[in-house]
Amino acid sequence: MLIHVGRNSCRIRRTVLEVIRHNKSSGECIVISAYGINADWYRNILLKPALEIQIGTKIFVPIQRLLDEDEAFDEFVEYERLHPFAVKNLLKLIGIQYDGSENGRKLLVDSFRMVSFRPRSIDD
Repeated sequence: MLIHVGRNSCRIRRTVLEVIRHNKSSGECIVISAYGINADWYRNILLKPALEIQIGTKIFVPIQRLLDEDEAFDEFVEYERLHPFAVKNLLKLIGIQYDGSENGRKLLVDSFRMVSFRPRSIDD
């Protein structure tokens, strides 16, 4: 769950996100905005960084980083390999046709946005 501030309302918002990878040792999680730049939560964190991330019982103040196109593509390929059923259901839910081809995958990932959230460390 992402805890963030609404860009217009300035209210605290809570949004459950699709985590496509979680590194338990570093605490980093990669999340996907299947609605791309149109997702309110995504637009909100561009203006004001995330306040907190909650994964299970663990809550942390994150450092957020937007993934570039190559990173996002690699993350999606691995997610699709490990969770083909989840990818199929996600795409059906948001109404996107996807043929599974390399070109189709590239077009699909270009429409998404991915964000890395990791816990702040003493060095940050």
